[in-house]
Amino acid sequence: MIDLVRLTINMLKTNFISASLSVFLKKLIRRTSKIEIALLVQHLFEYQPVPRKVLLNEILSYDEPLFCPVWFSTQIWMLLFDEDFALLARKINNKFGITLRSEVFELRLENESRNLFHYMRNSNHSIFQTAVRASSAAI
Repeated sequence: MIDLVRLTINMLKTNFISASLSVFLKKLIRRTSKIEIALLVQHLFEYQPVPRKVLLNEILSYDEPLFCPVWFSTQIWMLLFDEDFALLARKINNKFGITLRSEVFELRLENESRNLFHYMRNSNHSIFQTAVRASSAAI
């Protein structure tokens, strides 16, 4: 199953757009463990916008309790300040009760937990700008 998850990550990074993407992700998420779902979501900001939105919609329709490591709460918090994903991120945030934890602002945990400082060093201007907005709002 891990190989299928890796293949899916590569598809999402290369802007794989297909009418069957949503169906594929729905079936994959239903058959994978929480750790494998975490592997999919961990690379969220490396995915192209359309596949990212499809994946987030599938996460929103996930019916079991969801994990919430620092990197996931950071990603959802940042998406709250992204014009294209704010509404979807708000729904995920509310459904799963994701809270912003203090580790999101610890510089020494930047690479370990992929917190806001990690995304403020991103070379993608859009991700950097979203990280700055999210940091300003949290402060």
